[in-house]
Amino acid sequence: MAHVRTDSAKPECDRPGARKLCSAGARIGARALLAAVVAAGLGGVLASRASSTAHAASAPPLVTPAAAAAALATLWRAREQALGDNDVAAIERVDTGAALDRDVGLALYVKGFHSTNPRVARPLGRSVVVVPYQTAYPISFLGIVETSSEFRPLTREAATGGYETDLLVLAKAAASDPWRVAVATRHLGGFGFTPPSRLSYAPPAPMSAALSPTGALQAFAQFDQESVDLSSAPSFPMGAGPWTTGSDAAYANEGPNGLTNDGTIRRVHTYYVSPSSDGVYHFDAMGLDLVCGAVRAKGTVTPSQPGGYLVQNPTRTNWGGWLAPGDYSVIDTSELYPVCVSIHRTRVEGMDVVGGEYGLDEWAATGVPIKRGRYR
Repeated sequence: MAHVRTDSAKPECDRPGARKLCSAGARIGARALLAAVVAAGLGGVLASRASSTAHAASAPPLVTPAAAAAALATLWRAREQALGDNDVAAIERVDTGAALDRDVGLALYVKGFHSTNPRVARPLGRSVVVVPYQTAYPISFLGIVETSSEFRPLTREAATGGYETDLLVLAKAAASDPWRVAVATRHLGGFGFTPPSRLSYAPPAPMSAALSPTGALQAFAQFDQESVDLSSAPSFPMGAGPWTTGSDAAYANEGPNGLTNDGTIRRVHTYYVSPSSDGVYHFDAMGLDLVCGAVRAKGTVTPSQPGGYLVQNPTRTNWGGWLAPGDYSVIDTSELYPVCVSIHRTRVEGMDVVGGEYGLDEWAATGVPIKRGRYR
């Protein structure tokens, strides 16, 4: 009755079950999605045509575009060093919210295997900041950075700047707090738009009649839930892409809820959003109504038959580096999907996911040990 999971600590497309783009077809799909987004308005100017002088009568801003660009460069270097070193204490100084859980989770995952960290410190390539005019805390801005692969490159192309573009939300809760990365997403390829020639404030985030910012994240969570529940069609229209209709839909990533693994285990995944812990970040980014945040999932796996048990093998490849070897009556996983979604004007048009995560979904696993059974 033991369930032997085949996941291993492999980077990028070598690791099964990771939420990433592996096939050439999927990569073409990602670029096609990006092209569609550019056509919809991402290729426009970064920020408002009004300069900071338009806000002269307002309260002084808490962050200017120039200060945001400097903060992005400084934090990028510190964060890349922390991730490359697999340094949990350093990661806690540069991350918060969903980014913190995901990055620390991956660090602990690798440490559990006593293996080499697959992450590398990446260069800061061309970058753009989307900075609203803000006069009260908390404050945030969006950084868009061309860079190379997050994991140790498997190809020359992956080691090249512009192999992927990161979309990072930098947030600050109070004047005494440092800037930290709250959400980190990415898409394959470069910007897909011409960077603006000057820095200026972004216009206020639009208020869509189709969907609220939190509602957009909830719609994506519902999409994933319907995917693993084998629903026939999504309740909210989603544009085609790697994180929706492509190979990285939740069903393809996790399998269906219910009996699985030849009927030996029962799996349940519940998808949800947690705005209080992860935040919901809303921007007018080059004409897009862009919302960044995270969708979380709680996974529970149990044996399907009385007397069954779940096995974590001595090398920890069945259930990841977090879980000690042994036999378990139940295993719980915590999963996290950072996303940036573009909301269209009407419900019929739906929304597109323009930034996601190609790496590890799970950031923790725990279990209830039992004494019976044996290693497999």
